[in-house]
Amino acid sequence: MSRFDVLPANVGINAVVFYNVKIFASAGTTIDPNLSSIIVGIVLLISITISAFLIDKAGRRILLIISDSGMAIGLLGIGIYFYIKEQNAIALGERIDYCNSFNETGAELQSESTPEGYTWMPLASLMLFVLSFNFGYGPVPWLYLGELLPSHVKGFGAGIATAFSWLMAFLVTKSYEDFVCNLAPYGCYWMFAIISILGTVFCFLFVPETKGMTLDQIQAGFK
Repeated sequence: MSRFDVLPANVGINAVVFYNVKIFASAGTTIDPNLSSIIVGIVLLISITISAFLIDKAGRRILLIISDSGMAIGLLGIGIYFYIKEQNAIALGERIDYCNSFNETGAELQSESTPEGYTWMPLASLMLFVLSFNFGYGPVPWLYLGELLPSHVKGFGAGIATAFSWLMAFLVTKSYEDFVCNLAPYGCYWMFAIISILGTVFCFLFVPETKGMTLDQIQAGFK
C-alpha cells in the first residue's frame, strides 16, 4: 500500500460548508436556511470535540469506514430529497433553473413542488454528513500522516499531502455550482455519495489499523 493512500479523500465537506445556506434555500423547506446553517455549524463543533476522544479508543480504520459510510448515507438522503422535489415540479409543470439558482436567494425555488412530509431531510442529511465527516475523514488522515510516513520524508510527504488535499478542496468547491447546473442537485450529491462508497471499500481493503502500535511497529509493517 502506498503511504500516501490515506490522504483526505472526501473534500466535498468544503462545498457543503461554504454553500450550506444556499443549499437549504434551494431545498425550499419551511426551516429558515440561516437557522439550518447555524445548526450544522453547532453539529460541526460538537462532532470535532467528540472525535478527539474516539480516535484512540475506537481505532483509526474503523472510524474511517464508519465515517465514509455515514457520509454516503447523508449524501444519498439529500439527493433523494432533491430528486423527489424535481419530480413534483415536473408533475406540476414547473421549471427549475439550477444553473441560476445559486445566484439568487433560493426563495424562487420554494413552491408547491417542495415535498410534503420530507422537509426535515435536507437538514438531517447534512447534519449526518458533517457529523460523520468529523468522526473520521476530518481528523484521522492527518493523524495517519504522522504515523505512516517515515521520519526521513515526513516533512516533505506531509507537505505534498496537505497541498494535494487543499488543491482538491479548491477544485471541488470551485466546480460545485457547475456540478449542480449540469447534473442537478441530486446528481451532484449522488456522485459525491458514490465517491464516499468507493472510499469505504478502499478503507476496508487497504488502510491499516495503527491503534496501540508504536511508530517502529507501524514502519515495520511496510518492510
